[in-house]
Amino acid sequence: KLFIQCTFWIWFAFPTLGTRQQPRLYHHRRLPILAFDAIGVNTALVFVKPHALNDQAVDFVRDHLSVAGCTVQHEARIPACQIVEQGIIDKHYGTLAELALKTDPRALKVTDESKAQFKDMFGIEWEGAPFETNLAAQQCLGLSGADLEACWRAGPCLKLAPGTYVAKLEGHELYTLNGFYLSMREEYTAGLGVHCMVVDFHEKDLNWQAFRSEVIGATDPAEAVSQSLRSKMLGAWKELGLEHEPSMKGNSVHASAGPLEALKERIVWLQQGGGDSAAAMEASIKDDGFGRRLVDAGVDAGIIVKWLEDNPFVATSTGEASRIFDVTECMDSDEMVVEAPQYAQCA
Repeated sequence: KLFIQCTFWIWFAFPTLGTRQQPRLYHHRRLPILAFDAIGVNTALVFVKPHALNDQAVDFVRDHLSVAGCTVQHEARIPACQIVEQGIIDKHYGTLAELALKTDPRALKVTDESKAQFKDMFGIEWEGAPFETNLAAQQCLGLSGADLEACWRAGPCLKLAPGTYVAKLEGHELYTLNGFYLSMREEYTAGLGVHCMVVDFHEKDLNWQAFRSEVIGATDPAEAVSQSLRSKMLGAWKELGLEHEPSMKGNSVHASAGPLEALKERIVWLQQGGGDSAAAMEASIKDDGFGRRLVDAGVDAGIIVKWLEDNPFVATSTGEASRIFDVTECMDSDEMVVEAPQYAQCA
């Protein structure tokens, strides 16, 4: 009897004793203002991809991040229906998706050099080529996203600019931009969804470069360092219950490449309607701790919106021009806050 009474009072005082402690969940609402604003701390978004989404894999990812020195501050399960309704995956990929879904290739500003390369590769003038968007081509030909990608990849492909590729659909007289995108998109819109984690890590202990290369691992799991998350999930994919063996295309997890990309991804994935318009994006930036730090450093919120939506060219410290997401890739948050006013002058 005494044992039972003691057990009851221990449980009453410590109700979660012996259970897994889960970070607070949030769904369909804005994140708390200044939730992620600590100096000397990086904040990334990590999500488990649809093909790897199950509770065992999520626990594995969470535990790996914890051991690596990352703190999981928030989590959210985003179902496929919400990804479709809010256009989340298209916002996530931005220009890449815009080119694949909506852009008429004839409307692109293509250099004379690229036009000459196009003629050499396909034997037809750029101006006379039968272009189509991927959605129109899919509807016309009755192909799945995977089948369209297979046709698109079957022949030669020309890179027109970063993130902009054109190819002919094998067996059809049609050319499209980024014909791989519909297949990639279908993984998110027809799958189980994703499980998001907002993670913090201290710059002095773990910089963003090490977070990407050592904690998460290379894009191709087979090339990732042995103790990285992607490498471990490759080695244990059957035990974790993954749908298929991880590969470069399906590498189990996504992680923000830098602080600016992380800001965009928090808004797109976790702020309902946060990326629906420029005004909504500005409000979301000011609701985010790192976004507020950029504004407080003298960067107009409208300029940050342009960075997140257009990925424009900015001048680097060497005087060369490069796209803002490339410039800030693997940069720690504090460094970007210092450098941001310089980049804003180019906007």
